[in-house]
Amino acid sequence: MLFYFHFYFCLIRSKSESCKIFVGGLPPDVGDADFAEYFGKFGPVKDAIVMVDRNTNSSRGFGFITFEQEESVTAVLKLPHELRGKPVEVKRAEPRDSK
Repeated sequence: MLFYFHFYFCLIRSKSESCKIFVGGLPPDVGDADFAEYFGKFGPVKDAIVMVDRNTNSSRGFGFITFEQEESVTAVLKLPHELRGKPVEVKRAEPRDSK
């Protein structure tokens, strides 16, 4: 029952804020698919996006993962992460207007 509560909570929360993480320090050659594949081992990924520069279409070095379950976020935050041999920073995403 608790699982369904958390799943429902993630669905109704504004923009799935509690199920979204920020990942910084990404290697330039990491794309959306690689990004989703790596974090997918922590739970179902609803959305994965690496932010790109509009002019050059190259990676800006950070991205966002939205999980379907809040437990996935908790699991991710407990461990250090490395993509393609480079350590990355992972933290809970904050809404832009929260600062």
